[in-house]
Amino acid sequence: MTQDNTQVLLADDNDANRFVARTILERSGYKVTQARNGPEALILANSTPYDFIILDAIMPLMDGIRALRRLRRTKGPNQNTPVFVLTSYSSVQDQQRYIFAGFDYVLAKPLRAGAMESAQKHYESGSAVELIKSLEVNAPQSIDLIDETLIEQIFEYLNEDAREEIQNQYWASITRKFAQMETNLLASLRGDSQSLTEFRRAVHAVKSASSAIGLSRVAFISRRLQNAPPSEISSLMSLLLDALTASRPALIQVLIRARQFDTPMKMGRENESKPAHHNQNNCATI
Repeated sequence: MTQDNTQVLLADDNDANRFVARTILERSGYKVTQARNGPEALILANSTPYDFIILDAIMPLMDGIRALRRLRRTKGPNQNTPVFVLTSYSSVQDQQRYIFAGFDYVLAKPLRAGAMESAQKHYESGSAVELIKSLEVNAPQSIDLIDETLIEQIFEYLNEDAREEIQNQYWASITRKFAQMETNLLASLRGDSQSLTEFRRAVHAVKSASSAIGLSRVAFISRRLQNAPPSEISSLMSLLLDALTASRPALIQVLIRARQFDTPMKMGRENESKPAHHNQNNCATI
């Protein structure tokens, strides 16, 4: 099977993540059909045969594991199609959990050039799943602010309109998610479980989008914040906003140096990220 003839169904609820993954897959020669959530992916999978299906691990309405289980129970054209999970949780334990759940391979977020080809090769050869080792460090400052290689890779093959689109999508998404975080922040600090759940969902979206666009430190801090107890939220929020503020000009400079982007990102002044510290909680907002 050549890549040029390989049909892939890609399901991811995050617009920026889906845009990046689709671009990389199509650049590699795959033909990509997109779905925005689990139910939409199942509708497509029940009507059209695909060579591979990629499911984001965490999606609203139906996560990747539940979508996989429903797919395997159907008698449709993709009941036995290999299904890969796309996840930002890439520890050995996380990957083992997804393999035990029935996925045929684990793809790490952000999807990089060559990752799908490697996954396809491992699957078709029948070799064991290659576990991706995670980097464990204590200080967020020890994480590179941005992943320059990934950023250049993402934007290398995009025209000016597409480069602008993906960045505008990212910053607009970040603004919305920080508004959701702020709405649930105080109740989360008091230990309200429902507010804490909503807060963590918004943080997960920030983490996923930041990983996809190459903002390494923002993604790393978001991962910690997503799993942090209420007592650690304030300090991590401050670190997150500091990293986000520093990442934006750094991203622009990388693209300018690479001659891939020669004008500032177009984002309304009302959406500019300006950290401000909150009252007794010492939390920043965007």
